[in-house]
Amino acid sequence: MTIHKESELQAPPINTGRVLYYDVLRVLAAVAVMVIHIVGYKFSAVAPTTRAWNVLNLADAAASWAVPVFFMLSGALLLSREYTLKKLYGKKILRIITCFVFWSAVYALWEFYKHRSLKGSVIEFIQGPDHMWFLFAIVGLYLFVPVLKKVVEDEATLRYFLILMFVISIVFNGAVVLLSPFSETKAKFLFGLIRQAGIQYMPANTFYFVFGYYLSSHSITKKQRRFIYIGGIVGFLFTAAGGAAASMYLKKPVAMFLANNALGICLQAIGIFVLAKQLFSAKRLPKKVQSALAYLADISFGAYLVHFLVILLLERFLNLHALRFHTLFSIPLLTIIVAVISFGISALLNRIPIVKKYLV
Repeated sequence: MTIHKESELQAPPINTGRVLYYDVLRVLAAVAVMVIHIVGYKFSAVAPTTRAWNVLNLADAAASWAVPVFFMLSGALLLSREYTLKKLYGKKILRIITCFVFWSAVYALWEFYKHRSLKGSVIEFIQGPDHMWFLFAIVGLYLFVPVLKKVVEDEATLRYFLILMFVISIVFNGAVVLLSPFSETKAKFLFGLIRQAGIQYMPANTFYFVFGYYLSSHSITKKQRRFIYIGGIVGFLFTAAGGAAASMYLKKPVAMFLANNALGICLQAIGIFVLAKQLFSAKRLPKKVQSALAYLADISFGAYLVHFLVILLLERFLNLHALRFHTLFSIPLLTIIVAVISFGISALLNRIPIVKKYLV
């Protein structure tokens, strides 16, 4: 199966002006992350034999493509443009660091308010809240952008790199993740082989980062898209059914199938990225809609940073959470509420020049 570079087929370049499907994916992925945390916050609170848990599992399986797509978007943007080390460090990495310090302090204050523990608050500040692991991961990838730029310059090297990283990060490491709920002995054996080969530290993040560039810069035929879409659907079914089966088998909620390097999540992320590119590359939406999407995309990072605090506050003061009433209704309702508040806060913060530049 050969996927050609868009330049070879005289397609428009991806690095001039706004890219509509980037904006669409950024907004959808930001909302999907909110679903993940709304659901994940209560994922282990009910038994997997209940209807409520099965709805939580389906919602999580349907949204867990979001983080891989964020990595793919970052790679599509950074690897298609020229960045000097000064700009990379002075603009991109510095902003991530200042965002982490500020928001980690905010979440640490919340931790202190809840538990009145100075030690716990300091730990929260140093580690950051759970969802901000992404900032550490993306900074790590930013540091390697000059190296990865060399990889993507040569087509043969690029394809070899993607195949190798897919096998290592998705197939091998993903197999350990999937085996571990069912057979700890086999999982340890496989991980032992991976560790001996020294490849356990090659995460899926790098694969997604480079593959995002590959998909954005290459044209995909109708036949290839069909296979990718089928793969995405199979990936969702595999994720949802596998998680349910593992949880029933172990008689406790199992989230292993929702890992970023799980094969089902990978297939979903690729399918959604390609679908968005196919639907929105032609820019058929009205200009006002495109402008609105562009604005939401620009403030989505701030919404991502603040949304988990919104989830915590809603439960603390309004007792509003995914299990408050039937999950079929509570999850979409809570998603709308969290999204509106989070994007609203981000919109307000983005009106302050210094805050916009360094904190959101």
